[in-house]
Amino acid sequence: MKIKGIAFDLEGPLVDVESAHHQGHILSAADVGLKMTNEDCLKLPHFIGGPDTEVAKEIAQLAGGAADADFVYNRKKFHYDELIKTLPIRLRPGVTNIFEEIMEENLKIAVGSLTIKAQATLLLEKTGLYGIFGKNILLREDVRNVKPDPEVFLKTAEIMGIRPEEQLVFEDSPNGIIAAKAAGSIAVGMPTIHVPITIKKLIDAGAVRIFWDWREINFQSLIKNLNQI
Repeated sequence: MKIKGIAFDLEGPLVDVESAHHQGHILSAADVGLKMTNEDCLKLPHFIGGPDTEVAKEIAQLAGGAADADFVYNRKKFHYDELIKTLPIRLRPGVTNIFEEIMEENLKIAVGSLTIKAQATLLLEKTGLYGIFGKNILLREDVRNVKPDPEVFLKTAEIMGIRPEEQLVFEDSPNGIIAAKAAGSIAVGMPTIHVPITIKKLIDAGAVRIFWDWREINFQSLIKNLNQI
């Protein structure tokens, strides 16, 4: 096997906006009379990696039927949209150097994300990622099925012109890792939440490596090692 292209989830591996997502969920819970902390939220099955629709269902259930899931979801979306307008949006440290090393290795790149276009556009523009990925960007509107379904990573391989087995995927959520593996790709975990349960969930999902920071990666060695799997 030889890796010929790399697909990245947008939120998490490239841009860390987890705090905005978490605060959005907490505020949406408060809107239906449910007081939640970050620790409470981490206990929800879909809190890390979503999708938001499932988190909304879980919050609605905890609220004892005080509101339906659609209301919770729409409130979360409202709060998140407001938060990312004011929060600084930056690439995770070390990502730029990784892009340079990818270019040196003549590897193709793509984004495979379930972020909706209205939100993703802001992130992509603020970070300059449009100029790096060009048209190789897949968002929620581009797929019918959400992760852990492999559709998004089957399509990232397709737009890069490679086979899914020739694709390396960087993901921060268990569902994303499962989706990559189901597509036939190698999956590496790049989480933003530094808690033991995060590591366990990513390993259980099938991540072959886990990194907390792009600056700890020797990219050439990683590619060489993974090509031997």
